[in-house]
Formats: sequence, C-alpha cells, structure tokens
Amino acid sequence: MPVGQIGNFHLWWYGLSYTLGFLALFHGFRTVREPLGLDVPQVYGLTILIAAGVLIGGRAVEVIFYEWAYHSQHLSRIFLDMPSGPSGKFCNAQPRHKHCGQGAVRREWP
Repeated sequence: MPVGQIGNFHLWWYGLSYTLGFLALFHGFRTVREPLGLDVPQVYGLTILIAAGVLIGGRAVEVIFYEWAYHSQHLSRIFLDMPSGPSGKFCNAQPRHKHCGQGAVRREWP
C-alpha cells in the first residue's frame, strides 16, 4: 500500500525509509564533518557513494542469494526486474499492472 500519490507517482514505505535513512546519513556526516576533515562537497560525494553502494549491494545480494536460478539464465534482466518493495513483488515489461506503471505486470518470486 502506498504512503501517498502525486499524479502517477506512488510513494511507498520501503522507498520512504531508504530516503529518510540517506537523509539521516547526510545530516550525520554534516554534523561531524569537521573532526573527520571533510568539507561540504566531500560530504555530498561520500553520502552519494554510500547510498549507491547500499542500493547496488542490496540488489547484488538479492540476485546472488535469492534469484540466481532465474538471473543466471537472464543476466540482462538483473536491473530490469527490480523489486517494488520488500514484499518480493517485481515489475517487468509485460502488460496489466497498475502499480508498476504502464505496460507492466506484477510477478511473484520465491
């Protein structure tokens, strides 16, 4: 269930929690940047690198440990079949699912 909606954009709890976590990380780095010897641009860069690492690393763990049987045969789909949340429901490029955007379907994964 989405937290909110603006036009066709749905805000989900899962995405909101990541966003708040990354904002808290950024605020924490800004608070302690002087003892760490960082300036503001370095704080921005470090926050973006950590956020990217969390997202890419999380996807890698998901693919390697939980979906390898499928993705080992379909490597090009690793970043196309992205989760819509922690419930294990995915969107792909076939028709008929309203929450995955125009022309997508929800698919259950083990």
